[in-house]
Amino acid sequence: MKAGFSKIEITPPLGVPLAGYAHLLERKAKTVRDPLFVRAVAIEDEGRTAVLLVFDLLMVNEALYQRLCSALSDTKAFLMVHATHTHSSVGGFQKGVLGRSFCGRFSEQILDNLVWAGEKAARLALADLGLCEVRFHSTILPGLNGNRRDSHGPKDEEINVIRFSRKDRAAVLVRYSAHPVIVAERDHYAVSADFPGEVCKLLEKDFEFAAFLQGALGGVDVLFPSNRNMTCEENLELMSVPIANSAKNMARTGRPVRPRMFAGLVEWDLPEPCPSPFPENTLVHKVLKDVLKNLVPSDVRKARVSAILIGDVVLVGTPSDLGVRVSLAIERSARKIGLEPVVLSQCNGYIGYLHLPEDYALKPQKGFRHMVYYENSMALFGKTQGIQLVEKTEQLLKNLASFSGTLGR
Repeated sequence: MKAGFSKIEITPPLGVPLAGYAHLLERKAKTVRDPLFVRAVAIEDEGRTAVLLVFDLLMVNEALYQRLCSALSDTKAFLMVHATHTHSSVGGFQKGVLGRSFCGRFSEQILDNLVWAGEKAARLALADLGLCEVRFHSTILPGLNGNRRDSHGPKDEEINVIRFSRKDRAAVLVRYSAHPVIVAERDHYAVSADFPGEVCKLLEKDFEFAAFLQGALGGVDVLFPSNRNMTCEENLELMSVPIANSAKNMARTGRPVRPRMFAGLVEWDLPEPCPSPFPENTLVHKVLKDVLKNLVPSDVRKARVSAILIGDVVLVGTPSDLGVRVSLAIERSARKIGLEPVVLSQCNGYIGYLHLPEDYALKPQKGFRHMVYYENSMALFGKTQGIQLVEKTEQLLKNLASFSGTLGR
């Protein structure tokens, strides 16, 4: 098996819209705290090729995914496009009312620039392919996130590390779950990759290439101490240093992974947009459904789950802010068939927040209601898509595992 790596800077000029907060309509970049990148990992095995693109962006929308697929179609590579979900990155790449609210005024040039950078990074990684060894490690790293919907609810504190080693260098992918809002909450107008960027910066002192992969986001917060005197830099250090140090140790002690790669995706049709947080049999739900469905971009009518299987390790890409219970359900399903899951939010499109029925049925606790109502209202295509995602993912993973010969290993 071969692997290649590259990164291209995508730091925007001052004055561009930033993405991440719907209540700040004219949120434009005034300073740059740290640079933004798109990172690419290319993998080749027996004529099969896959490319993972990781953008320091809030999200990957349908337009960005489809245009990158088109731009790279000649490579025949399977494409997984992922965003770290930083709330301090460039916006302006999503059309429509909802896009205007969360990403600022649409600019075709901004979208063009992102496509150009992603295509260039992918092609450089493909040109860099070389024989490699793969290692994997997974453990629990507690204390860095929590459940922002339910004080007694589940958390996803798993950290996954994949190391690609070549004669000349090594690359590390690290996955953890937490909302990158440390910079944005202290400075709404600063450009930053937030703690994922800090993790990569620390790892690249020891490895030539590093990429941060974002896990579950629905119902997941970040280590954000209430100490008003704590600086942004101190908070970023509290979050990024434990992740980076754990990843370094895990990368050095990980177990070997069988050098076989397969990739695939499953698509399904979405129902009519239904972003109402209220029960479906109420009048207010019916009224809001008619009003709010026009907010959802018209190009989003299909959902997809993607997977890249490397030996018995599987990267699962979901088009959502993935609810923590949904993520844990996918992890359990993967392990039942002998796979080690690395489950990601913000991949290959976006269909909103996805939770399981028990999350929607749970009465919000005092102090948690704002976040519960917000996430429920972002169930853009109804409250069954979380279950649909789990079922489609099980189908995809069984097919890949059976085809690759890892089923039941």
